[in-house]
Amino acid sequence: MKRLGIGLGLLALPLLEIALLIRAGQKLGLWPVMAIIIGTGILGIAVLVRQRFAVVSGVMNAVNEGKPPLAPVLNGAFLVLAGGLLFSPGLICDAAGLLLLVPPIRRLVARWSRFAFHSGAARCERLHECTDHCGHRGR
Repeated sequence: MKRLGIGLGLLALPLLEIALLIRAGQKLGLWPVMAIIIGTGILGIAVLVRQRFAVVSGVMNAVNEGKPPLAPVLNGAFLVLAGGLLFSPGLICDAAGLLLLVPPIRRLVARWSRFAFHSGAARCERLHECTDHCGHRGR
């Protein structure tokens, strides 16, 4: 049921993006909306280019300091996700990408994703019967 909701959400997102772009174009005009789309696309490319080697160096620094590399990996992954969202045309994805650029929000999303992953893995272990959704096989 959860997968169905995610699938429907992913199908609805482009329709919502198009409707919002049309509405924004009616309210703001064509050129301001085009400037927003192009500006966030350029910002998205800049974030992606900047993050090329930052994740690898963050992981190496964490390992050299004897710390687990999960935090730098998640931070880099969410920055890459932010860049991809900013690069894609659409105001909803742009808003989500801009939010992921804010470090406290990015840390909150990373904390939530770790919790969701760990609770899913624990649920899988308790059931002793795993399906493909978690990547484990039953015992």
